[in-house]
Amino acid sequence: MSRLAAQHPMLTPPAPVASPRSRRARRFGPSVAAAMMAGLALFSPASSRAGGDERVIVDNPMRHPFNTVVKVRIGSDGNGRGSGVLVADCTILTNGHVAYNRSDDDYRTIHSVIPGDYYDEDTSSTALPYGSQTPVDAATNSNYVDTGEEKYDYAALFVGSPFSGISTYMPVSFDYGASYVNVAGYPSEDLSSSREGAGKEQWRGWGDVWWRGSRLMWYRAASSGGQSGGPVWVLEDDGDRYVVGVNRAHTNDNLDGEGVRFVDNNEDLVTGWMDNGCSRSRTAQSSLSFDELLDGRQTLSGEPIEVLSPEELGLMPRPRNVRGKAAYRVAQVIEGSFYRWEVYQMRGGAPRGHADGGEIAVSTVAPTAGRFIRLIAPETRWLDTDEAAVLLSASRLWMTQPAPALPLAASAVDRHEPDGAYAVRDEAPIRRLRTDPRAKDVAAPRRSERQTVSTSLLGLFGRPVAGAR
Repeated sequence: MSRLAAQHPMLTPPAPVASPRSRRARRFGPSVAAAMMAGLALFSPASSRAGGDERVIVDNPMRHPFNTVVKVRIGSDGNGRGSGVLVADCTILTNGHVAYNRSDDDYRTIHSVIPGDYYDEDTSSTALPYGSQTPVDAATNSNYVDTGEEKYDYAALFVGSPFSGISTYMPVSFDYGASYVNVAGYPSEDLSSSREGAGKEQWRGWGDVWWRGSRLMWYRAASSGGQSGGPVWVLEDDGDRYVVGVNRAHTNDNLDGEGVRFVDNNEDLVTGWMDNGCSRSRTAQSSLSFDELLDGRQTLSGEPIEVLSPEELGLMPRPRNVRGKAAYRVAQVIEGSFYRWEVYQMRGGAPRGHADGGEIAVSTVAPTAGRFIRLIAPETRWLDTDEAAVLLSASRLWMTQPAPALPLAASAVDRHEPDGAYAVRDEAPIRRLRTDPRAKDVAAPRRSERQTVSTSLLGLFGRPVAGAR
């Protein structure tokens, strides 16, 4: 940890204010960055990052996948800052230290979660195109609660209803061997721009993965305070996107990011959180079954799904004898239903990937390696190439959805968001324990479960119990 600054917020003063400039006129390219000390350190004079800080402000956060990137406002006043990614109608993945404060041995108070918001310079306010919600629950894993180790630094926040206008989500991939990644979030520190509202905007970055371990990865994509919990994803040659982890920290000297990987150890927890969505507890009309998807080949709203051919998707028939493990596994909510599948590849590894600006048309560039699919949920069976083509085409529904133009004619606005948001910080010491590297992570009691226990103890004894919150 000597070179790390975990992006848990520490108080920072407001950034200097520059003269306003119209968002419509903004065009950002890779720029030399003001690279500060570490994720959540105080603002200080700029120092140059090796290679420059590539991050830019997202021009249109209502374009997929940036509309699923979430600003997390922390504390009763909302002055704390973290990030997250909406992976299901009511599930946001983030860091353990964003959701849980080990110093207090309790879940943090989350003021609000806001997908795809941006600073509108014309009105000098933060635009909330999908509104905001206060989470109704939170969850993390017992290893993070007990030890605080970096590899366990992941969690989930849950809202009570879907965000209107967001219906497609990036798939989450487990054990994906990424070599080039994209990151996005809402950093409030160490930014390459000090203009008005820069610390309220969504930023994105990209770069090579220079080290990948069993549960952590380091990459040349820049990161700084407030960006904790934002998605780390890959964009393949054919346009497929996969969330492969969550950003959690950066180096002190050059802002290189560190991410927690989604792997076999945390797959059951993460997929369980994804399948916790609110739409699946409502009506049958809020989701499509796999059979309905195969037969109708249309969305819930009746729009046809453009099904690509197996050749365009690089699909091949399953060999008679399948040996070895899947190359990676995928989980995604598609039209209200939760899916999991395994991807097997005959040759080659994971594609290199590209920087992702969101401006992608449906591609006909097939993957370099032939692949075949085994469905795990909602049922378990091998898919033939036609069935797999429908599933993978439905997985890409975002490609056919045009992004609204900015600025919006009407949207919710927040004129009171503080300029000096601080990134959350967990001061509890890290404990190192020897654990079986093959062991599955175990859920810690969720916030709602802790509250239920606390309420029960209070009713039983007639007074608060130490440690019960």
